[in-house]
Amino acid sequence: RRSCAATPRRTISASESAAPSARQTTERLPAHRMGTCGEIIMIRKLRKADIDSVAEIWLDTNRKAHAFIPASYWERNFASVKQMLPQAEVYVYENDKGIQGFLGLNGEYIEGIFVSEEAQSRGIGKCLLDCAKDRKPALRLNAYQKNVRAIRFYQREGFQILRSGLDAATGEAECEMLWRRE
Repeated sequence: RRSCAATPRRTISASESAAPSARQTTERLPAHRMGTCGEIIMIRKLRKADIDSVAEIWLDTNRKAHAFIPASYWERNFASVKQMLPQAEVYVYENDKGIQGFLGLNGEYIEGIFVSEEAQSRGIGKCLLDCAKDRKPALRLNAYQKNVRAIRFYQREGFQILRSGLDAATGEAECEMLWRRE
């Protein structure tokens, strides 16, 4: 089983360890761990206070990763995505610099994995995907065929292409992909 930073466990602050009587809760908090650069990271569920940051990552990442789709398409959908975020199953990747990426799920369907440009190619997408794999027996997603980098990433992570089709909203060719736990 993969190591997932979102595995619930109780973390104890320095003040709690120094003064056990100061402990006032047994709430289970997200686990913290060290990132590849020594920073403290965690993956946790989306909070209301995260919505603006997460929505900006969504917009910026879509405009850059899908340059073959007019930026106006993403900008037109920005407000509705921002409204839907609180109702979705969203996990954020956070380190000492703030939220660096997130993954959205709808049941076993991955709505998307989005990592801020400056944090890409550092294993954040894989970490988010591993957390989804830990929670679901199977995962599905659609990826634009022109987004070769994403398709290669998902194939490297065990996804198979099931079929190709057209995204009705954009007219772009896409492929449906599936991963199943072995």
